[in-house]
Amino acid sequence: MLGEPLGGRIPIAPSVVLHKEQAGYDKAEKLLFETVKSRQLKLPDQHPHTQESIKTLIDLYDSWGKPEDAEKWRAELPQTKM
Repeated sequence: MLGEPLGGRIPIAPSVVLHKEQAGYDKAEKLLFETVKSRQLKLPDQHPHTQESIKTLIDLYDSWGKPEDAEKWRAELPQTKM
């Protein structure tokens, strides 16, 4: 089931990638949003799996032409020092 741990890791559903590739952005968005929220409940925000999910959601919004939504989620990522 989406969002449940698999060996300590919460996988991103393959259907998310398929929906994105087929321009089913609204379905992919729903699945990714659920995955991000599930990981945020179970893992720290700085955890690599949480960050991976957020980055995938950002990629979706960039591909979908929704830069405002992508920026909102970019703000969720930790700032790196230069």
